[in-house]
Amino acid sequence: VLVGAPLDLEGRGRVYRCRVGESSCHDAGVGACPTSTSDIVFLIDGSGSVAPFDFERMKTFITEVITRFRGTDTRLHVSFSDFDRLSEAALQRKVLRVEQQGGITQTATAIRYVLTDVFPRSRAGAHRVLLVVTDGQIYGDNLHYGDVIPEADRDGVIRYAIGVGSAFRSADAAQELHTIASPPSHAHVFRVDNFEALRGIQEQLQEKIFAIEGYATESLSVEGLQALALGAPRHRHVGRVLLFVLQHGTWQLHSDAVGRQVMGGRVGCGVGRWGPGLTSPPQVGSYFGAALCALEAVGDDAVLLVGAPMFYGDGAGGRVELCRVQTQGRTLQCHRTLRGQAGHPLGRFGASVARLGDTDGDGLQDVAVGAPMEDEQHGALYVFRGEKGGVSEHYSQRITGALFRSAPQHFGRALSGGRDVTGDGLPDVAVGAQGQLVLLRSPPLLAVDAALSFTPAVIRSWAAQCAEEERPSGAAAVSTAELCFVGTKRSHDRYGEPARPTQPRAAPQSPTLPRAAPQSPTLPRAAPQSPTLPRAAPRSRAVPPAGSSVGATLHLALQLDPGRAARAAFQSGDSTTNGTARVAVGRSCLHFPIVLTLPFERNCGEDNQCVPDLRVVLSFSGLQELVVGTTEELTVTITVHNAGEDAYGAHMELRHPGVLSYRKATVLQVPTGSGVPPHTAPPDALRTPDFPKIP
Repeated sequence: VLVGAPLDLEGRGRVYRCRVGESSCHDAGVGACPTSTSDIVFLIDGSGSVAPFDFERMKTFITEVITRFRGTDTRLHVSFSDFDRLSEAALQRKVLRVEQQGGITQTATAIRYVLTDVFPRSRAGAHRVLLVVTDGQIYGDNLHYGDVIPEADRDGVIRYAIGVGSAFRSADAAQELHTIASPPSHAHVFRVDNFEALRGIQEQLQEKIFAIEGYATESLSVEGLQALALGAPRHRHVGRVLLFVLQHGTWQLHSDAVGRQVMGGRVGCGVGRWGPGLTSPPQVGSYFGAALCALEAVGDDAVLLVGAPMFYGDGAGGRVELCRVQTQGRTLQCHRTLRGQAGHPLGRFGASVARLGDTDGDGLQDVAVGAPMEDEQHGALYVFRGEKGGVSEHYSQRITGALFRSAPQHFGRALSGGRDVTGDGLPDVAVGAQGQLVLLRSPPLLAVDAALSFTPAVIRSWAAQCAEEERPSGAAAVSTAELCFVGTKRSHDRYGEPARPTQPRAAPQSPTLPRAAPQSPTLPRAAPQSPTLPRAAPRSRAVPPAGSSVGATLHLALQLDPGRAARAAFQSGDSTTNGTARVAVGRSCLHFPIVLTLPFERNCGEDNQCVPDLRVVLSFSGLQELVVGTTEELTVTITVHNAGEDAYGAHMELRHPGVLSYRKATVLQVPTGSGVPPHTAPPDALRTPDFPKIP
């Protein structure tokens, strides 16, 4: 892996070559780049017109800006040497010890002092930046701006003017700010109503002074022609992306796009005076075009992912636009947006974008997006799964730099993915951080289907020939539930068997369960979860050993009859059970003995609707009449005959006068398959057994 170190060699930069398995990186011998460092001086108004509490707010503003520029090759004058030597807390203490002098507003004299006494001590080759913060016009100064501004121009000092308060509402006062500022003055002047509002311009100020250095390029093809996308994030302060195609040996502009603006929860688009595809002005300072990534698929238009890391809105800092490259038309249609986790307004989501390759085995390209300023500048990496026509708008995984023991800062500031660096046949991604390179591996992927079956599924009616005294009240029986997992490789790697081509598979059907038995227990999801990328970089090449296989341990939680009264139980007597299963490529099964109620087989014709024809014949021991007091015993023989289809749950009641006392009931003949014992009833209502089936 080639790793850039832009702050090495006093800002000239260096490129390192890092090999997997080696503990350190070595200089790749690439020539250093020219310096792009910056030294900044704050000139704040300490005259008597500034209230003491507002002067304290200006100092707080400076300390917060110092925090923002930490980790960049930019120094603020406390003194320039102290900026490298002192900690952030020590620098803030030095700023807070600055005292207000009072007196008149001698802005021109103060600028002359900075030019002659401060900037001569800055670094050779560094950009010189002066920020002037004042609450009013120059007053009582022996010098004029015409005496000092030409000197600043000759010395190449970039000047920003920040006017605070109502004094600058007049045309003369506003013009003074434009005189102090570098041209074009509209890009170097800020106006706020009060000193408290200084906080609100920190983001814009940082973007203008430092932002994110460099421009993005991406190669792709359009209708078989070689194409090149170029990002210009500083174009007119809103950013622009231009797409060129190579025709007849000449690069020609094919289409372009600028950043979009959000208006009350909707996106302004169309054709308007603000530029291609816009009916409202794009957001200034969004840095649209800072990162580019092209996705190309057979039969589809190419999609260009464009990072706008400085965009502010929607509860997050930064976003990535999905722009469709169409064969016709001069405008890239940016139709969808990717966002990071809410709550990180300064996260710079979209500072880097890279293809990961197919990490989930669906045949589509997945994408990683860096957000190097999230989580208190630890940074984060987002994974978006590919889908037809681009990528999903919702991230499937977020990896924060705080997870790693090395505690990287600005994790995700640079990305390179889609290649197998570790030698296991799976795509890896290299993530740049401040002074660190983190290599993440994608694991092998196993798709798991689950199927559940019961043995036996039903009890045959002709098989139920229980003895009278053994007939239970229901058809309770011991069954066996078989839970099987079938694992199929989804990733093309060097583990185990050769990877099988990915083909669409129908969702598994629900297992056929006994009708009176519980519903399917809760099973593990068959669809694989998003691949877990963060794994420690290996010490040596990660080529899997011969015969190694892909497998995983699943944790199971099975429940019988979920949501209703349990009619079945596992061997332990509970309706729930937990366990683990080791799944791999192929079929593996678990068996669970279950005590449950199984239904009898139904025989009700082709329509499966039973229409019985029950007939009852009574015989009274041959007697024609009953003489109370004379006849000691009366035996009633009841014969039930079914001339129709099977009858389920049939019963009969025999009512007798209260002067008779009931003695007993005896079953003389049991219909085949009933499996139901007799039971007695109250004296006044003799109820025969419930017969689930009367053939």
